[in-house]
Amino acid sequence: MYKAYTDAQLAALKSAYEQNLAGLQADAEKIPGIYQGARNEAASQNDIARMAFNEYANARGLNTGTSGQAALANSAVLQSNLTDISTKESDAIAENALQQQQLAIEYRNAAVQAQAEGNYQMAQALYNEYVRQDNAAMQTAQLAQEQANWEAQFNAGNSQWQQQFDASQQEYQDSLSAQNREYAYNLAMTMLAAGVMPDTNTLNEAGISTADALNMRLAAMSTGGSDGGRRSTNTSGGDSSGGDEGNKIESTPDTEGTVKKADRDTTIRNLNGRLQITDASQLGPAAMNIANAMSRSNSASQLGTIGEMISNALERGQITEAEADFLLRSIGL
Repeated sequence: MYKAYTDAQLAALKSAYEQNLAGLQADAEKIPGIYQGARNEAASQNDIARMAFNEYANARGLNTGTSGQAALANSAVLQSNLTDISTKESDAIAENALQQQQLAIEYRNAAVQAQAEGNYQMAQALYNEYVRQDNAAMQTAQLAQEQANWEAQFNAGNSQWQQQFDASQQEYQDSLSAQNREYAYNLAMTMLAAGVMPDTNTLNEAGISTADALNMRLAAMSTGGSDGGRRSTNTSGGDSSGGDEGNKIESTPDTEGTVKKADRDTTIRNLNGRLQITDASQLGPAAMNIANAMSRSNSASQLGTIGEMISNALERGQITEAEADFLLRSIGL
């Protein structure tokens, strides 16, 4: 935009210069004609004066010498006039040439000034645009910083709230877990005191291992009844006065589908005179698996199945006679 403006200014200056230069050149071409006419006029006037003097001299009867002097004087006047005309002609030509030079100088100066003014205006416009963009960039950066500060403050507040919320939730969960654990523990201890084996989930919630539960259940059963919670039955037909409690198990009704009598008799015979286990921690892996299954079984039919499982494991050699005795005693058999 500014270049187009400058170009228009220069074009206007050039047009004015060319018009003025054409006028001066036209005047210069007229100068020789103008002064040539002046020369001719001076010569004519000189001839007229000379002829008039001759007529005057003839009328007065002046001699030839006088006429010659007059002609010489008249010629001198003519030469003086012609010289003066030539001088004026030269001055006019010189003045015209000077005007042309001054016009060219003025044109060049005006062109340089117009170019400089255009450049200045363009530079000023560019500077103003730079300042505008710089201010806009600073404002954008300031707004971005304010936004970042707000987001940081919001995130900090949100994080603090989240931490407080998480802490309260954790406190609530801890309190709930403690209540559940206390309830499960009380329930498990109540069941074990009654000679009932709690299920695995209850034991896990109460923080009681299966081995500890078996020991507590066995201890409760050993002190729970007037006859120690166990009745002696000699199912093999032999002498029952041996005094070994390991060969005495509580019989369960066959109507419940429990351990077969022949299997119990075999188990009792095998247990006679064997080392007795007193704590669940002494059980091997296979016996412990059966103990875990026992922790999930409390009905009479299920206990009968467990008893059969113990007998089968004993016959296959997976558990020892002492382990079988401990497991059978733990379920009251």
